[in-house]
Amino acid sequence: MEDISSNPIPQTTPIVCEKCNHNVFVPAYFLRKVSRLLIGASEDGVVPVNTFACAKCGHVNEEFIPHGIEVEEEPQHEEEQKSSLILQ
Repeated sequence: MEDISSNPIPQTTPIVCEKCNHNVFVPAYFLRKVSRLLIGASEDGVVPVNTFACAKCGHVNEEFIPHGIEVEEEPQHEEEQKSSLILQ
């Protein structure tokens, strides 16, 4: 019998993209500007916030968006709008 602690993968649940159901993700970053007054520096700074984005469509799942970060809806490309109108 296989020791579960040495290979936990069979006991896990896959995560897929909410938009396209792809199951491969790449590292991505939300960039936040921070005031120089807040960090005591001579210039404003940039803080990278780690996340994961779908490798196929670039979507960031809701569960990967940190609390306090707002994400704007991605505008559909003209071709996507046309195809959705045809399908409806």
